[in-house]
Amino acid sequence: MDGFKEISKILDDLCEYCISDELSLPGLQEKMKKLDRFHIVDISENYPFHPLLHNVLWNKRVTLEIIEYLLDKFPGAAAVESESHKHQYEKFGTINTYPLHLACHNQHCPSSIITLLMEKHKHALKHFAYAGDLFSCGDYDDYAKGLPLHYYVARASNKSMMTIVVYIIPSTSLLLPFALALDTTSTYLPKHLSISSR
Repeated sequence: MDGFKEISKILDDLCEYCISDELSLPGLQEKMKKLDRFHIVDISENYPFHPLLHNVLWNKRVTLEIIEYLLDKFPGAAAVESESHKHQYEKFGTINTYPLHLACHNQHCPSSIITLLMEKHKHALKHFAYAGDLFSCGDYDDYAKGLPLHYYVARASNKSMMTIVVYIIPSTSLLLPFALALDTTSTYLPKHLSISSR
């Protein structure tokens, strides 16, 4: 097996592990050792097809330590959009999401991870993306885009007003007219999402 195929196979296996119920920091570190001899630094070309960070952020077993470890291994991962990562939404999937969108979407993801990802790539706060089938467009068989703010407010649990007021809203303030709705044609407001998720 040539080097490229071997790396791809290792990354495929890692992607599966990152969405599994077995995910843990020691387990991930052990599996990552297989990549050490390839000295992978630049993930910009390969990452969208093997988005380890995105996959972990879907997982209910996600921890700050795991995210810090992956960002140490792949420093640019927080700023990479991906639409090919594994997720629980088979029909609608995701389109051009940054890791921050998924962190805000996943109610098992602590605020410490959200603030870390914001520090790594604040631009994501102003980026509309699809992250599954969370926001229905009424009678249409389609789903609306959202900012990280929308996905965070729509969580069923594990929401912190401190995170919203101190971190997310100030960084989204320049987009406030757009942040009030999921997109220019949507009627959803963050307050509606908060109420409907209770």
